[in-house]
Amino acid sequence: MKKDNEVLTKLKRARSSLVVGAPFYGCLALHLKLVCGDTILFSGGPLTTMAVDGKNMYYCSEFVLKIHDLELLGVVVHEVSHCSHRHFGRLMGRDPMVWNIAGDLVINPEVLEAGYKLPGKPVTLEEHLDGKVGYLCDPKFKGWSTEEIYNYTKKKVDEKRKREGKGGVQTLDPGGCGGVIEVQQGQDQSELEHEWETVTRQAINIAKANNDGRIPGHLEDLMAELQAPRVSWNQQLRRWADQSMRKELTWNKPNKRFLHMGLYLPGTKSNGISHLVVGVDSSGSMDKELLEKEVASEIGALLDQGFCDKITVIYADTKVGAVDVFIAGDVFKLSAPPRGGTDFRDTFRYINENCTDASGVIYFSDMYVSQYGDAPSCPTLWATYGRKSNFAAQAKNIPFGEVIHVH
Repeated sequence: MKKDNEVLTKLKRARSSLVVGAPFYGCLALHLKLVCGDTILFSGGPLTTMAVDGKNMYYCSEFVLKIHDLELLGVVVHEVSHCSHRHFGRLMGRDPMVWNIAGDLVINPEVLEAGYKLPGKPVTLEEHLDGKVGYLCDPKFKGWSTEEIYNYTKKKVDEKRKREGKGGVQTLDPGGCGGVIEVQQGQDQSELEHEWETVTRQAINIAKANNDGRIPGHLEDLMAELQAPRVSWNQQLRRWADQSMRKELTWNKPNKRFLHMGLYLPGTKSNGISHLVVGVDSSGSMDKELLEKEVASEIGALLDQGFCDKITVIYADTKVGAVDVFIAGDVFKLSAPPRGGTDFRDTFRYINENCTDASGVIYFSDMYVSQYGDAPSCPTLWATYGRKSNFAAQAKNIPFGEVIHVH
C-alpha cells in the first residue's frame, strides 16, 4: 500500500508540475485517468513502462519509481502527445509494435523540443533495429506522418524478421518511454477521437493565454491542423456520391420483387452513380493497409447501399496492371501489390476506351506524379493520402476533378 501511494504521489506531482509550468501538456494529462497496469494482461505483453488508450494512463509501478522525476515529466508529455495525435484511433489493425515505433519517431522530437528529458539515450531507427537500447529519435523522419513512418518501418521490420527467421517478439513499448494501445472494448472510438480533438483545442488556447498569446513553436503545426475546417474524407466521399444520387420511378423497369405475386409495379431508375470506376495507384509508395482496410470498406459500402450498381477497379502504376469488376452482392476488396512509379495517362486512356458508361471516377493516390492524362467525360474525385502539409500544393497541380485528403 505504501508503495502504491508513493507511485501515485510521484505521478500526481509530475502532472501538477505540468499544469503549472506547461499548461498545454498539463491540460491533456488531467484528461487521463491514472490506472495501475501491474496486474493487467495486455495483448502486446506485460506493461513495463506506461501506456495510454485515450481514456486511461496505465503505469508500471517499478518503472515510475525507477526513473528520475525529470524523466517522468518527459514520459507523461510523451504519453499525452500520443493522445493529442490520436494515435490510439489511427492504429486500424496495424502491427501495434511497429505503430508505436512510428508514433515515437513523430512525437519524441516534439517532447525534446519542448525542453523535456526522456529515459536513456536517443537512438535512430536503424540503431533500434540493430538492437541498441534507447528512446527513438531520428531526424531522417522530420515532417513525415505516422502512417508514412509506419509503412517504411514495417518493411524494415519484416525484412529483419525474414532474415533472422523470427516471428518477432511483440512489446507494448519498443521505445522504452511509454506506449499507445488501441481503444479498449466498450469505448466508442470516433467519440473518443472527437473528445481528444476538443481537449487539444482547449489545451492550445490555454497554452496561448499563458504564453502572452503565443503558441510554442512545436505546437504550431498541430494548431493549424486542428483549426482547419474538419470534414472527414468519408463524409466528403458520400457528399460527392450524393450530388447526383437521385432515383425516380419508371414503368420501363418493373420492380421484380413483386412480379411473382402478379403485381406490375414501377421500379427505380437511378440518375446517380450507376457505374463507378475506382483507380488505385499501385506504386510502391501507396499505403497498402489503409487501402485494403478503411478505403475498401468505404467504397464497398457505396455498392452495398445502392449508391452504384457496378464498380470497376483499375490497378496501375505507370501502366494499367489489373482490372476487377464488382456488382451488387459481390464481396468488395482492394489489393494493390507494390510496383513501380506513378503515371495516370494509361489509366485514363483505359477509362475513356473501356468504361464509356462510367458515371464517376475515384482515384486513390499519394499524388507524387506529373502526368495525369485526358480527363474522362464524368466527374472525377482524387482521394490523396500522406502528409497533410503537402496537400494544398498537390491540389493546385491537379488539372481536373475534385480533391479530398484521406489521411
